Parts: sequence; C-alpha cells; structure tokens
Amino acid sequence: MNVSDVVVILCDGCRTMTFHPDGLCLYCGCENQLKVYGWEPATCFDTLSSVWSRVSDIAIAQQQLVCITFINCCII
Repeated sequence: MNVSDVVVILCDGCRTMTFHPDGLCLYCGCENQLKVYGWEPATCFDTLSSVWSRVSDIAIAQQQLVCITFINCCII
C-alpha cells in the first residue's frame, strides 16, 4: 500500500495536499480537518479539527504551515 492509497482511504474529501520541505510527512487538507501522514509504514500522525469548510491551498512558509480558504469572495 502506498501513501496515495492511504490518503484516499483515511481522508475522504481531500481538497489539497503538500509535502513537508524535507519530505518528512504529507499534509492533507480535508473537509473540516487537517491530517498529517507518514509513510514506511503508512501512518496518520495527527488529525486537527478546523473551522474551514473548503480549504483551497496549503503552503509552508518560514517554517509555518499556512492554509487558505475562502467564502464567496472573501479570503480567510
């Protein structure tokens, strides 16, 4: 089983994902959740509940994880 199979199984509704810059994990923005996955073995390290409903992008800047969502024309 590879990481893409695990994300599909464990993170239904995944809208965006990005890798840690050093390849340590995979961040997956799902409906109302952020999940952190590892591989070899494929594992879900953490699940964080959130108030967003439609995360549109995830990025890492200056060692901080930034998630972007929007409602109609407002960026949150």
